[in-house]
Amino acid sequence: MQLNKVGIGLIAFFGLGGLAVAVAPFFVGIPAEAAFTLVLLGGIWALTAFGLVLYARRQNRKAAHNDWIFRQGLRGTATVLSAGSSATVNEMPLMSLRLDLDVPGQGRREVKRREIMPVFAATRMEPGLVLPVYANPKDPNEFVLVW
Repeated sequence: MQLNKVGIGLIAFFGLGGLAVAVAPFFVGIPAEAAFTLVLLGGIWALTAFGLVLYARRQNRKAAHNDWIFRQGLRGTATVLSAGSSATVNEMPLMSLRLDLDVPGQGRREVKRREIMPVFAATRMEPGLVLPVYANPKDPNEFVLVW
């Protein structure tokens, strides 16, 4: 995942805006009570920007790790045993999948996975569907499902 223009804009808005709101009362000469409130508000905005940066870094590391598994992982198959959705995230279904995972060298086992996926992919998730999967050679519990 790469930080897009919207993400950079949000970080800049909250970071610079928070800094401006926190520092401005000292230059404008606002009464102490109002200045204290503005400094707290600016601090909250700056903390929000910091949180967004940490979230973006975490997502970047996660995406790089999944790419590594996709390139270096053991290729296997996952057969859908059951699939259902009871929630949506940004209008995309959060699928609860029960899979029969078969990866050479790691054996066959049943696993459960929750995945957010586009509607077109979610409508395909029916029992019996066989999907490619790439598993981490070092940790069989880590795998990338290709849907």
